[in-house]
Amino acid sequence: MNGFRCLLATVLMYLASGVNAADPGTHKLVGVWYGTHLESSVASTPLHWKLWRQTGGRFVIDYYVQAGCYLSYSHRELGRWDLRRGVYRVITEQVGERKLDAQSKDFVQRYRIAQVSSERMRLSQQDVDVDLLLTRIPADFRMDTMNLCPADGSDS
Repeated sequence: MNGFRCLLATVLMYLASGVNAADPGTHKLVGVWYGTHLESSVASTPLHWKLWRQTGGRFVIDYYVQAGCYLSYSHRELGRWDLRRGVYRVITEQVGERKLDAQSKDFVQRYRIAQVSSERMRLSQQDVDVDLLLTRIPADFRMDTMNLCPADGSDS
């Protein structure tokens, strides 16, 4: 009977995590991703981010703002994510050092997954007209070394 209880407890903990049990495509979302958007209606300066999505349904995201040709660090957010019936949901629990009110719905975002592969993901945010493209990157990718200005091709 003790073996059965241990097995039952393990299954319940697995189901409670919600991530792997929720949608069979969840494993495609796990990993490190780079994203950006340039819509002035969303942000006054182009935002870029490095997102770590973990198998246990947790995420860490570092935001960067574009200053000229380079990125400068803005802040970090932490929280939970899940995927259910093609809807990717993000629940932000902490912004910088500030923990957010768990009862607040202000920090819940929902995205419809338009496309997902092992290397790219296209999302559209529900309730807002925003499309996002994310690209899988290596975990050791350094955002602060990105040069966003293309070479002008002149050899002067």
